Amino acid sequence: TYTKNYSALRRAHDNQEPDAGYFPAGDCDDYRAERQRQIDAAESALPPAGACERCGLSRQQGHQQNVYGRGGAHAGGTTVEELVCYGRLPYRKFFDGLNQEDRLAIEEALEFTELGPLRTRLVHTLSGGERQRAWLAMALAQKPKILLLDEPTTYLDVHHQLELMELVVRLHNEMGLTVIMVLHDLNHAARYSERLIALKKGTIMADGPTDEVFTQSVIEELYDVKAVIMRVEANGTQYPVCFPYSVEEHD
Repeated sequence: TYTKNYSALRRAHDNQEPDAGYFPAGDCDDYRAERQRQIDAAESALPPAGACERCGLSRQQGHQQNVYGRGGAHAGGTTVEELVCYGRLPYRKFFDGLNQEDRLAIEEALEFTELGPLRTRLVHTLSGGERQRAWLAMALAQKPKILLLDEPTTYLDVHHQLELMELVVRLHNEMGLTVIMVLHDLNHAARYSERLIALKKGTIMADGPTDEVFTQSVIEELYDVKAVIMRVEANGTQYPVCFPYSVEEHD
């Protein structure tokens, strides 16, 4: 599953133009050593699917895009604020401390994800939902234009799944971020997405507005199941719901 998700996100990334910024190359061995120490510290804290370099993104592309993966990494002895600070690495030169722009970006990310009161907490002591928000805050501190999310609700209970998805919607609506998600929860995909792309064995099977893709015929062909698509009304709002009820038998 990870390989399929990686391929989908990589294809999405490859269609984007990188930003112009890049880490400068130093002539001094001390500069190189210090820079490598900073990079090693950041990469040791990043989740397996979340590090730009590990997903094939160059550092200059990291200015514009950020890949946010499934939770699971605990970031050792890193505090929430330190983790969020790592999002500013693409903008810093050798020996540079945090400048006013960095601190503002960090504070905005902490505030948006409601992690201000937890800034001094160690990441590995957070709950699953809090930890996911911390990784997301790190991505936001980088000020990307595009956010690639790989199964962001994995390992979360229903409450924290909804909380995270509502946060992602706010990112799109209030910050103008383009959000591309890999989701296996069909109901989340239908409720929170404006456009759906259905992939089967690496091939795009359907692509279009949610109402055109989230249909019985597409779901049944995509997953080889029997399913019912319905709309449930709550608080004056209708929500699309998929109920798979049987595995499709093949001759």
